[in-house]
Amino acid sequence: MRHLTPSSRFLITTGVKFGAHYLAYPGDPHMYHAQFTVRVVAPEDALTPADLAAASRAAAGARKLLLMATPREDAAGEWSVDYVSATPTALSLTK
Repeated sequence: MRHLTPSSRFLITTGVKFGAHYLAYPGDPHMYHAQFTVRVVAPEDALTPADLAAASRAAAGARKLLLMATPREDAAGEWSVDYVSATPTALSLTK
């Protein structure tokens, strides 16, 4: 999750309490509420509509946005992360 680091203006903590892998904060967690619950999804993992609905509802119930992160390694061995943000009513794809 090096993409979500202090240099990206987000601080990361564990997200177990909210049913996610991580929480992403826009600043110091003692001063801000997390904006995102982050779930890491391996490229080979199947994600069912029910899984997506449950994860987005859990995030929305906590007043956060769901951010799905899929790490990928290219032929040169460089890593990148594809992100999908979701709410109970919409999906947004970003790279």
